[in-house]
Parts: sequence; structure tokens; C-alpha cells
Amino acid sequence: RYPYVFGEFFCRMTSFAAETSANATVLTITAFTVERYVAICHPFLSYTVSKLSRAVKFIIAIWILALCLAVPQAIQFGIVMGKNMNGSFVPESAQCTLKWEFIEHAFHISTGLFFVA
Repeated sequence: RYPYVFGEFFCRMTSFAAETSANATVLTITAFTVERYVAICHPFLSYTVSKLSRAVKFIIAIWILALCLAVPQAIQFGIVMGKNMNGSFVPESAQCTLKWEFIEHAFHISTGLFFVA
């Protein structure tokens, strides 16, 4: 929606929150899947290693990892404005989008890491 009126900070924080939640979701589902696999295929091992304190540590580690991996994505976002024929910026065309590529192919790497692998 044009123009984007919430500012550069909010643009980056929105991107950061979206990427963090996507990463945390995938990692949490993976952790639950591994835990269920251990519980079903190795029930005696599951009885000894499945503890609440261990689960809390895994969830904290997942969120820390998700936050860290979202930073490269978020810093690439910003407010981009179109230019008119004179070469001057048009504030009415402001949008929150990929502003510059800090890490080339960062989105492809993230997709491959979290959704394909």
C-alpha cells in the first residue's frame, strides 16, 4: 500500500518479526517431530531424556537461533521510493521492501535452510 507511512524503524522491525517467527515455527515443529520420533521409536531413551527443563532449554535455544538468523534478513529491508522523470524521489511511492542486498541470495539460503533441508 502506498505510501508507507510508518518509518524505517518499523519497516525493519516488521521484517525482523516476520522472519523470526517463521524461523522459530520451523525449528519448533522440527524439535517436536524429533521428540516424538524418540518417544515412539526409543521409548526407554525417551523416558530418561524427556524432561521439562530440557524442553525449556530447547525452546530458548530455538528462539535465540531464530532471532540471530533473522538479523541478516531484517537489515536488508527499508523504505524505497520511486523516482520521477527529473530523478527526484516521489514520497507518495514509498514502500517497505528489500532496500539493498547485504548478503547475496540471503532469502534463497534461508528458504533452503529452513524449508527444504
